[in-house]
Amino acid sequence: MGLTDKIYKNAGFELETVSDGDVQTVRGDCLYRLVTGGFELFFKEEQTDTRIVLTAENVIFERKGDVSYKIDLRPKKQTTTDMKTPYGKIPLTVEGKDMLYMPTAEGFDAIFRYDMYPQPNQSKVEMTVSLRVKY
Repeated sequence: MGLTDKIYKNAGFELETVSDGDVQTVRGDCLYRLVTGGFELFFKEEQTDTRIVLTAENVIFERKGDVSYKIDLRPKKQTTTDMKTPYGKIPLTVEGKDMLYMPTAEGFDAIFRYDMYPQPNQSKVEMTVSLRVKY
């Protein structure tokens, strides 16, 4: 553990999710901390807790609430997970396309794109997630 592992700081964020052309935006306050090779963010919205870990190798996007999942996005690789809903589990396969991380003087911007394949036999959903964090 390094010196920064337990130091959380306040920041503002904007998270925009584009799913097959449908845009959803969430803005608010978050906690962030430095982790090895990147950042970790926490924020709450209504009854949902969200955690995002962003490093050079991958992005972990985890939500806990009525709908819960943990997605590990890696460029050019497929990973699987289960989305838990009030109606049961939905198996998902996600395939990372690319990710871009841009430090700024006031924080950072990140964009990650991936394809999501809900199972069984559902068509691909193209996803783009843009994250802006200001310290």
